[in-house]
Amino acid sequence: DKQSKQRLKDVQKELEDTKQELKPLEDRYNTEKGVVDELTGIKRKLDEVKRKIVAAENRKDMATAADLKYYAVPDLESKLAQLREQKAAMDAAATETVDVEPNSPGTPATPATTSLTTEVVTSKHVAEIVSQWTG
Repeated sequence: DKQSKQRLKDVQKELEDTKQELKPLEDRYNTEKGVVDELTGIKRKLDEVKRKIVAAENRKDMATAADLKYYAVPDLESKLAQLREQKAAMDAAATETVDVEPNSPGTPATPATTSLTTEVVTSKHVAEIVSQWTG
């Protein structure tokens, strides 16, 4: 019947509009997640290299220990600093204003000052999830 077909078209259009609104957030999330994943990976490598330094020093392999200490560690630390700067710049750029519900009139705009991803899960994050689950 005509009403069902019209309703289907309306719902499909609304779905497409919602996908278009969500696209910038998905892109931002994927970018932030990539940076956080890279930060985590470099931190792991740095810890692994530091363990290798201790092991090399215990084996009296000073050449390997020096190589790791004076070449690998500074390189990883500089990469870590660059990624932290990049993350800070992304967080600073996230201060644009976004409508809470763009289709509803009179809805105030709120600043999107928070990052979509973080490196650490805090007790605040856990409390938010638990309160959502329990109502």
